[in-house]
Order: sequence, then C-alpha cells, then structure tokens
Amino acid sequence: MNEIESIKRHLEQLKSQLTKINSYHGWLYVWTQDETMVFMDFALDSELRALIKRKLEDSIKFCEERLKEHENE
Repeated sequence: MNEIESIKRHLEQLKSQLTKINSYHGWLYVWTQDETMVFMDFALDSELRALIKRKLEDSIKFCEERLKEHENE
C-alpha cells in the first residue's frame, strides 16, 4: 500500500470516528491499561467530547493537507 492510500484510509477512519462522537449520546469513559477507570463524563457537550472532537478535526485537517501536497507534486 502506498503512502497516499494509507493517508486516505486513515482519513476515512478519522471521519467515521468524528461522526460517531458527534452522534453519540451517553457516557464516555477513559480507562488505563490495567482497566482502572480514570475519567467518566456524559458525552453531550462535555469537555472530554470537545477534546476528542477537536483532536479528530485536527487530525483530519492534517491528513487532508498531506493529500493536497501529494496532488500538487
């Protein structure tokens, strides 16, 4: 798989995750590797949801910019 295909696949995954977080109405949990819950928040307009959404949007923007760079080469 070449780099462009990998970026496109990752971009689609990120967009899917963003769609899920935008439509999810329930509790969000953060767990450590040893299965200790360290944070719990209700998803609707929560700080955790906003942080996840912002990180996903930043990653999507980065991938789209990388694709544009490859198109211009």
